[in-house]
Amino acid sequence: MLQVFRLYIGLSQANSSRRIDRDQVINTVARYADSFTVYDAHGYFRGEPEYTLIVTIAHESSHYIKSLAYDLCVLLHQEGIGLEYDGHYHRITQDYTVLQIRPLSDLDSSFDRESRNGVS
Repeated sequence: MLQVFRLYIGLSQANSSRRIDRDQVINTVARYADSFTVYDAHGYFRGEPEYTLIVTIAHESSHYIKSLAYDLCVLLHQEGIGLEYDGHYHRITQDYTVLQIRPLSDLDSSFDRESRNGVS
């Protein structure tokens, strides 16, 4: 069964005026997947705005897509590439660490609890 994966790729590098080539990202993804969707977005990383590509891919294997994220991370000299699937957000780093952030559903429920309790 196919799963939907989203990669979050920052196109600006911290402390640099260098922008990552959008076509380089697309060509790399195309080596892994025949069909995918690319969105241009404005994201924030550590409180700083950056141009971001969001790549959506349907695939059977999370390991395969994690390999793609790792290859992009190394190729683009990124600290990490965001990977979302199955309701979880992961961060793939150059040392192939997969940092799993809390499930999105947990974030929603903790936000709701904090809002009800007046916590901001």
